[in-house]
Amino acid sequence: MNEPFWLWAGAGLLVLLIDLWLIANILRTDRTTSTKLSWTFIVLLLPVIGMIAWGIAGPRSYKPVSSREHSK
Repeated sequence: MNEPFWLWAGAGLLVLLIDLWLIANILRTDRTTSTKLSWTFIVLLLPVIGMIAWGIAGPRSYKPVSSREHSK
């Protein structure tokens, strides 16, 4: 293990941030609650594989963000 600790910590933090962003996108979709829950569990249990699976097979429709939410 010659790599510095900060390299692994940085990679882990990057995966965590991407997964949080991904979960937020999953929750904004127009899909059913059970579909959202399934995708969220996949991403939480298998972070890297879940990212790849969402990128390939995930829903593509999102709820529009209202102008009121933008003004906050």
